[in-house]
Amino acid sequence: MSDDEMQPLQYIKQYHSHRDSLYHPERGPSIFGLVANPSLDCVCAELARLAYTRFEKNAAAQARLAQILATGGFGQPACFNSEGSQAFAVKAKDARRFVSFRGTQTDDLTDVIHDAECIPMTVAGYRGMVHWGFEKALQSIWPQVQEWLAANASPQPPVFTGHSLGAALATLAAARVPNAELITFGSPRVGNEEFAASFAGRAVRRYVDCCDGVTLVPLEAGWGTSTWG
Repeated sequence: MSDDEMQPLQYIKQYHSHRDSLYHPERGPSIFGLVANPSLDCVCAELARLAYTRFEKNAAAQARLAQILATGGFGQPACFNSEGSQAFAVKAKDARRFVSFRGTQTDDLTDVIHDAECIPMTVAGYRGMVHWGFEKALQSIWPQVQEWLAANASPQPPVFTGHSLGAALATLAAARVPNAELITFGSPRVGNEEFAASFAGRAVRRYVDCCDGVTLVPLEAGWGTSTWG
């Protein structure tokens, strides 16, 4: 693993290890303004963490998100919220576009239901089979994301990122945009081997903790071929 690829892990270690960091990762300190010239993967790790900001709850949370992103050299974020799925999109100074999806919140029943609906389905627009719960979660928010991408055209391909459930949604989103880059953290399995093959030759990086059981579900049984996230 290169130094650039290790960079996100080096700075994540600085986050507090108490319970609040587990249930409210968005409350931790931001690397923006502290880390000079963070790598792309490091930026995505931070954006995946910031996606947990509950911007849909109040204006203060959304303002804090915007302030942190501005410190990192980003423009004003566009926040999306629909049927229990959340994400934000933002453009960097170099015109690169990022979309970060929120992961599972244990106090959100909708998230838990999406995680549990691990039914392999053939869905138009994808090769192979995908996790129906994750696909349904993306469908509710995708029109907003798609509209933002169209309104914020750039010569650079968009970058999709997220953690946990957010990583799964980012994977499905990237599958819908052939030239998109995908960088995920702690992603569960999203589709079968044929789905994975659709990413051949693409810029994809999937960070997995060796002790994270989420990255091993759903189990391969019932999918016909091995799964990949």
